[in-house]
Amino acid sequence: MARTLGRRTVRRRWSPSTVIACSVPRSYRIVMPSSPRSPAARTGGTPDDSATRPARTLAALSARDRAIVLAVARLRILAYDQVRTLLFPDRHPSVLTRRVHALVAEGWLTRWRARGTDGGAPSYILPTARALALALDALRHDAADTAYAPLVARMLPERPRKPLVLRGRTEPAFLAHQREVNQLVVASLRCAALDVRWASSFERPFGRGGDATLLPQPDYVLVLHRAGIPVVVLGEHDRGQESLAHFRRAKAERYAPYALLPELAAATFGVATVEVWLTVTDPMARRPERRLRQLAAVLTSAGAAPITHVALAGRAHADPASAWRSAAACV
Repeated sequence: MARTLGRRTVRRRWSPSTVIACSVPRSYRIVMPSSPRSPAARTGGTPDDSATRPARTLAALSARDRAIVLAVARLRILAYDQVRTLLFPDRHPSVLTRRVHALVAEGWLTRWRARGTDGGAPSYILPTARALALALDALRHDAADTAYAPLVARMLPERPRKPLVLRGRTEPAFLAHQREVNQLVVASLRCAALDVRWASSFERPFGRGGDATLLPQPDYVLVLHRAGIPVVVLGEHDRGQESLAHFRRAKAERYAPYALLPELAAATFGVATVEVWLTVTDPMARRPERRLRQLAAVLTSAGAAPITHVALAGRAHADPASAWRSAAACV
């Protein structure tokens, strides 16, 4: 997008945050957390809450450091502003920077930053292989006595998942989508009305096992506590880059059985109630409402509409509890 100031032409850079913010009419627009131009200045000395020796287990970490490692393990990769919003909303950015610096030094996290043309590229943190293995074991243990334990066990098999590895400084094509997905997940986690008990954005969460080709592979998974009953949310975030035919084949037709056969959810996930949440940004065509109607029509024709709720991503981020409409109502 370009605008002219005098004789100069200024081009506006579109980031995943501004795409979500601009995916709704101006009256509904929200201000997304901006990506920091660089991590806060590092301070000298020993970081606060750090031990004299590196922690070897999650239990040896402080509660705050453990929360950082578990959050990054659940969501694959997080920008500094997302971690700050989720875990340090009322603290100075330098607090997070010091904690990440210490966790990197101790081998729990790695940092990565894309090359930015104007210095504005966000910085990200990722778990190391050791941190991911220990974190997923801890998450499996913590969920063992819950109603959604079978769901977590399905996503966390005994063979550990591999951590995401980013090389060089060129931003990979998937990262904009992953960042927007995690923006939505972080907003849901911070929404008290939803009462989220589990949240993750693993790549192909149900991608292992003999029936993996028949299962949906949502962008994120939530477990809500609604009136004392667990509800599994399978989240799909669309950026307008997938053909409608592929969306139907790879997604809508895989969700339809859970609408047509309610008992299938309990057999597959151990939880009887499953919902599909679909959000749209459409940064290319910039017609998210049209894209939303098109996808809702595909879901309806495939038979998945009864369990599907849809929203523009900006509205879902602003109000995760009540931004949703039924897919059938959008057709």
